[in-house]
Amino acid sequence: MKQKTVITFFLLLIVVFGGISCRVQSDIDQVDLDSTQFRNGRVALYATYDKTSEKMMSWSQHSVLRQEYGKIEYRIELVGLASQEFQQCILQETPPSLLQFFVYRIETDAEEKKENDTSFEKELLYKGEKKGRSFYAHNYTTQSPKVRRVYVGNQCFEKELLPTLLCSFPVDTDNSITLRWVDSRIPRQEETDDTLEGTVSIIVDQVENVQAKGSEHSAYKLLIPSWETVVWIREEEPHIMVKMENNREVTVLSEWNGI
Repeated sequence: MKQKTVITFFLLLIVVFGGISCRVQSDIDQVDLDSTQFRNGRVALYATYDKTSEKMMSWSQHSVLRQEYGKIEYRIELVGLASQEFQQCILQETPPSLLQFFVYRIETDAEEKKENDTSFEKELLYKGEKKGRSFYAHNYTTQSPKVRRVYVGNQCFEKELLPTLLCSFPVDTDNSITLRWVDSRIPRQEETDDTLEGTVSIIVDQVENVQAKGSEHSAYKLLIPSWETVVWIREEEPHIMVKMENNREVTVLSEWNGI
């Protein structure tokens, strides 16, 4: 009896410390981004084009609000050819990290829109939320809402917003950083190979002149090799994304209020 108790005890130790070891291995170094680049009141318009046909696919309005101390709210209103979305991202300022991410479908009444372009109804589709060192993804598009949880450590960023948030990249001190991304849009299927989290490396390539809607910008060229994506951010402060390109689309800055 005593021998079985000792064996059980050592098995428990292996499980506990083995689990802790695996979890620590998944942690990455925290990155101090320049969150001052998220300036209160910023509004910017972007147009996205198909890289092959050069036809416009969507436009989006990006805005930054600082209504609560220590938190940054980044909003995107996305208007595509067949749908409209409203994305709301709440970031923690110190250390910079995702707190919450919401994706809404915008339902706009055609007649009402003619009289008042600001009136719309929102339907919550997805919600991502970081609690402690875990990230929870909620899918409300199914009859029974689904929730998935994954360990992320101290710092993570929403995958689809990450290129836009690179205006806070520490270009003066680093030429390469690794960030952890999370994906709030969990799939409807129970069985899937899609993952909720991962890591991505961003590399500063060079400073070059970039054309965006008839204006020329001196910009840092940031490479995201694993995503086959290139992002350009203004060299002068305030930094802001002026162009993003992957193997399918090109997104360029159309208008900006200068904040």
